[in-house]
Amino acid sequence: MHLIQDLDIMLPLLLGIKNRDDIVAKVCVLDWLLKQSPRVERTLKSLDIKFFSVSRLGVLTGLEPSLRGTHGLITASESTADAHKAAYALTERANKAGLYTYTLQHGFENIGLTYFDPVHSAEEIGFASQKILIWGDTSLLPPQVPPDTKLRCVTVGCLKEVITKNNTSTKVEIPKPREYLIAIFENLHWHRYNEEYKQRFLNDIEQTALQFPNTTFLIKPHHAGQWLTKDYKGALPCGDNIVIGDPKDPKWEPFTAPVLIQNAHGVITTPSTVTLDAARIDCPVSVVSYGLDIVNYAPLPIINTLEDWANFVKQLQSPEGSRELIAQANLFVSRNIIPGDAVKRILDLITTDISGKTISLVTNNPTAYPSEVALRFLEELPLEYKFRGMNSEHLFNRLKTERGLFVGDAIDASAKQKSISLIVLVDRKPSTELATTLKSWELQSCPLTHCLLIPLESNSAKCLDAWLEEQDLDCEIRICKDTADIQKLQLNEISDFVLFARPGDIIAPTLATRLKLIALSENPDIIVWNLQQLSINKGNGWKVEEFLRRPQLERHTIRHLNYISTTFAVKPSLASTYPFNLFEHIIHNDAHLFHIWLANQVHIKWHTHPEYLTLRCYENKPADFRNLIKPFVNTYQELFQQIEQDFDFELQVDEQLPYKLKPHYQAHSISVIIPFRDKADETCNCLDSVFNQQIAGKLEVILVNNQSTENSLKQIKKHIDNHQKQSLIKLINYDFPFNHSRQCNLGVKAGDGEVIVFLNNDAEIVSEFTLEEMAAWALLPGLATVGCQISSSDGRYLCAGIKARAVASPKNVTFVAESVDTKYANVIRETYGNTFACAAIARATYHQIGGLDEREFFNGFNDVEFLLRSRQAGYTNIYLGHLQVKHLPGTSRGRCDELTHSIILRQRFPQAAVDGLFQLEQDEYLMEKLLKYDPKHDKGNNVNIQLSGKEQVYLNSINKLKIEIQAMKTSKFWKIREKWLKIKKILGM
Repeated sequence: MHLIQDLDIMLPLLLGIKNRDDIVAKVCVLDWLLKQSPRVERTLKSLDIKFFSVSRLGVLTGLEPSLRGTHGLITASESTADAHKAAYALTERANKAGLYTYTLQHGFENIGLTYFDPVHSAEEIGFASQKILIWGDTSLLPPQVPPDTKLRCVTVGCLKEVITKNNTSTKVEIPKPREYLIAIFENLHWHRYNEEYKQRFLNDIEQTALQFPNTTFLIKPHHAGQWLTKDYKGALPCGDNIVIGDPKDPKWEPFTAPVLIQNAHGVITTPSTVTLDAARIDCPVSVVSYGLDIVNYAPLPIINTLEDWANFVKQLQSPEGSRELIAQANLFVSRNIIPGDAVKRILDLITTDISGKTISLVTNNPTAYPSEVALRFLEELPLEYKFRGMNSEHLFNRLKTERGLFVGDAIDASAKQKSISLIVLVDRKPSTELATTLKSWELQSCPLTHCLLIPLESNSAKCLDAWLEEQDLDCEIRICKDTADIQKLQLNEISDFVLFARPGDIIAPTLATRLKLIALSENPDIIVWNLQQLSINKGNGWKVEEFLRRPQLERHTIRHLNYISTTFAVKPSLASTYPFNLFEHIIHNDAHLFHIWLANQVHIKWHTHPEYLTLRCYENKPADFRNLIKPFVNTYQELFQQIEQDFDFELQVDEQLPYKLKPHYQAHSISVIIPFRDKADETCNCLDSVFNQQIAGKLEVILVNNQSTENSLKQIKKHIDNHQKQSLIKLINYDFPFNHSRQCNLGVKAGDGEVIVFLNNDAEIVSEFTLEEMAAWALLPGLATVGCQISSSDGRYLCAGIKARAVASPKNVTFVAESVDTKYANVIRETYGNTFACAAIARATYHQIGGLDEREFFNGFNDVEFLLRSRQAGYTNIYLGHLQVKHLPGTSRGRCDELTHSIILRQRFPQAAVDGLFQLEQDEYLMEKLLKYDPKHDKGNNVNIQLSGKEQVYLNSINKLKIEIQAMKTSKFWKIREKWLKIKKILGM
């Protein structure tokens, strides 16, 4: 241990070692630390933990400590950063001596691991340890983490002790006690905080304390940094109810953040691990941002203004508000720390590594670790592993680690020994495609798995059984003759989840483990995940068709688009209640009917996993979606009659789907609001397109004039006077500087339509039933905005709703963008939001959400801010792709500098930064990486293996799966790149 905070992270591990007889610890402490923090020596001696001290210089020079007789090294905080270099030097020496080396994630913002900035960049910070033991799932690590570092990360959970509230042994005597105690933690010694931040922090503490005389505000400087009490030379915050706990004061030195938190009613902190310390004991906590990018702290309350300080204190002092804050804290913990005994996981992992043995599996299906052939097969598993830089050995080590950790948690109690069941519906002759699927299931890192094969149509159980005997498969496989045979298995008693696959699907080796751990922690009814799709490219083998990012279970999207397919797992008890023939619908209807039924079971709980865990690759792709639906039209009608009362089910022939859902609702009146400034010709064309609409109810058009020239206004008025429907038009003037939000809100006040439609003055509505249908959808309960497809007259521009960006980029000032994905442009689906160039909203909903923000978002991002507010309030947004409006963005109200607005949105809606992981779209980021993938640098592919006759079956599958190379050779990107390189060579560039 070499830093003050190391004791808190190492102590639980040392106590765990004391209770085991298979491991002995030699505790090494820097002499500097013993001088700076008497608590360290005092605590270790009180617990009878023997230790010895060394000097920092001795560690850096390699003179001490001695590593003789030692098998492994654990450091609490090790990296190339200056503060950690002693531990880093010791770890390098241990690696050279052949020791097993481990380091711990020591904070929520661990530099080089979970936190980066210009000083602590991915290029500057590295780790020497062979394994980095982290708190949460590796999928949560930021994209800056280098592949080499990510590969060494092992998820174990958080070691830090959770001190329960009302623990009498940790009671702190607080001076100036009052009705409430707010603990404020400052960690202001980092370069990330500028002087403005620091001064605002101190001023806001003082001002907030004045507002709440019933509350004691205890300021606790960081034990190591001590900025406020050591480095700060200005006036300290003062007030009768302000207390500063100086760590140099012997009275306060023993009390760490967790101890103080358990005495507090709430916590306010700069970005730090204190947030998790508080949240883990159900203590309301808020984080001070002042413009910092801290989206990883979602969904905790974020403080940006003095008003935010006051609102947080007010909220925690009311029972209802406190419950809401605690719920946010619990969600924050569940997102960032996996549950379970981290100490046991770490010690089991270390003893297993040192002994060179594998953990014995208490299961009827002890799957062997991969053979050489299996290792080769692992190289061809979902492309995501290639993108992470994994070769087969990396994958092999990950499987061993996951299996070891999983077994420690999953088989402690018999109630947890339920398996994950794979059901494969075999509707064609067994082939290498089926062998490929079963081989990937054999390699699952979860030991509690079994597989059920169900022969359909011309297949027979006898034929399938004979085929299995010829295969070299070492996993539990059962052939079920029919549905009745499956029911006899009583899957609900033996399985947590069943998942479905087609022959040819390749399942990531970590899938079953992930499903099992989710079942143990969250216990949802349905789990869905991302899918990679391949298709046959004649003459060139396989090609990547798409990387489909999985949205959450969006009810309206599922109704109109089959996008989950079979990449989902469901509880057996839920599947058994499906009122139709489940297996027939899965194999012939691509499970779409089952998806609709699941999405309408409002009582069930589901979980979405954002990673790609299935690779679909077979020659016979499912039929076109229309062909999947047409044979089951009667079943669709019956299903919708059972579950949906808001729609009419209509058959149709020429549209994308053979059926259409039309809401029962009809708007009695519609108000179309058109703000304008000049552009008389465009405004007149827009009016004509509105009056060409077929509407059963009342229509009114409200024109909001913003300082148009006299000639423009005269032309527009003349057009109105000549129009037969002039009585339906209201013209109001807004004679002030441009404020699009205020103009829209004025238009809303001037009208009385049941549904409001915002329309840009240079937009033209194409289809004549657009307003009627958009208004009908807008009246559905729970919907905020209804949008349609917006495109330019020349077809170059497309806006198919607003999407959340899936991958962050420095050049993207916001986390949203207009969707230009043509694949889903013509369908009805849920969308992240809709542009107000054309959007319908029920008047009552508009007022409930609060209208457009006239003060902060007067032009740019005003529709984005509205949609984020609506989503925060629980509303969804609908996109009607079969309806069209012609419009070119930026011509009616121009563009503006949106950077400030983007910053405000990031601070106010931090959760939106990760919403892009859970929506329907193709993943352009992964496609780009695929095109750049170069197999010459992949050492895992350079393997020579002599195969036996049985193993040749898998080689055939492996050869088919050389998808990275084939995609590279056939891509336009690669051809253009090669031409460009030749040109550069000729020109001598």
